[in-house]
Amino acid sequence: MMNTSKPLRPEPIGTVHFTGAVSSEHGETSPLLPWNDGQAATRENTFRSELWYLTKSSLPISLGYLLQNSLQLASIVIIGRLGPLELSCAASGFMIATCTGWLLAVGGTTALDVLGSRSFADESEDISMIGVYLQRCLCVMTGLYIPVALFWCFCGPLLVACGQSHELAYGTQHFLRLLAPCGLGYIYFETFKKYLQVQISIADEICARILDIRAPGTIILVIVSILNIPLCWAATHKWGFGLMGGTLATGSMYWTACLLAIAYASFVDGYQAWIRPTKVVFEGLGDFIKVAMVGFLMVGAEWWAFELIAVAAGAMGGLAVAAYVGVAASNRIGNHLGMRKYGAARTSAHAASVIAVINGCIASSTIFFNRERISLLFSNDDDVVSVAVAVFPWGAAFQIFDGLQAVNSGCLRAIGRGDIGAKFNIFAYYSMLSSSLSMCNTPFLKSQFDI
Repeated sequence: MMNTSKPLRPEPIGTVHFTGAVSSEHGETSPLLPWNDGQAATRENTFRSELWYLTKSSLPISLGYLLQNSLQLASIVIIGRLGPLELSCAASGFMIATCTGWLLAVGGTTALDVLGSRSFADESEDISMIGVYLQRCLCVMTGLYIPVALFWCFCGPLLVACGQSHELAYGTQHFLRLLAPCGLGYIYFETFKKYLQVQISIADEICARILDIRAPGTIILVIVSILNIPLCWAATHKWGFGLMGGTLATGSMYWTACLLAIAYASFVDGYQAWIRPTKVVFEGLGDFIKVAMVGFLMVGAEWWAFELIAVAAGAMGGLAVAAYVGVAASNRIGNHLGMRKYGAARTSAHAASVIAVINGCIASSTIFFNRERISLLFSNDDDVVSVAVAVFPWGAAFQIFDGLQAVNSGCLRAIGRGDIGAKFNIFAYYSMLSSSLSMCNTPFLKSQFDI
């Protein structure tokens, strides 16, 4: 059962308490992450240890998001066997779901990353505040999902107005209507996953946990991913429910993941931060919404830009591990700031950027040297493969910069300056979007890619 008594905060092993105050005078050249006055007395958080910690922390998060995306990918492949129309409806439906509902889950819950991780590490603040933030997040996400669900249920006319065929537009609407009751399961699972992730102390040995609290989300996703494929295939093909069966089967996996996460947080670990619902939850909703909207805009600026490009010029997949290094970095920096370890927070930010560059190099090399093999995974058409092979090197070229953007967005969220990242993202993506779309139609590029 969830504990309602005041939670006990363990004393970190080897914690150094700083008594020096940080200067409140800041100029234009003042760093966002200032060094603490006591930094000369301790170097407990070295660059190497931060590099290792962030790498270790981001792996289960990255694997978790990969498995989460595999649910809808498997559904698209299985439903696509019914025919080209069903394939198009599933692909179009999940694209809209990603740009709206899933974006709400990933972007909006960054508020829990920012506020929760700092609260967990701040010894002056009751750990039960994480439970308050969780309940605020659930309220906000539920409220914001209502207009999204209504849009899903009545998006057919808008899709027709955007140029889709009547058959595809209303087929996509039918798909999204089936998915709408399951969208909250996805959002709630993402919320409880973040609730567990923020409860990472500044040193892993502080809390004697049965299982690393980052791992349950990944383990749950492994379970539902294994269940999803046979259930989706049976509902779609064996039991004859077709598109409806495949959609509801995958949607039920979202609720299964959500219920398993709630069960883990209630009976195994993570319940220490829970608090019974009180009026305090509703008193700070406005501030929470502001932080959530910043995360929503920051993530949405990138996702919407890529989806617009996908609609206009065709889609090309990417490697998004760097974004999840950013999640780990956001939690880690928030922990350091909560414990007033500003120098350590700065070291974490530097280490996260190094990981982004390394990951970008690996991703670029993988895409460039395997561009033909990757292209053949999606199509056997020679013309399609030749165009994809020509385009992949351009996609490989920006992996490093995209990774740095994702990681440093997480760092900005951690210090409460997500508004800066949101402004930069909106300017960068949308000031160049029109140029990108125009270039797609230039005679030079058409001749280069033979289109």
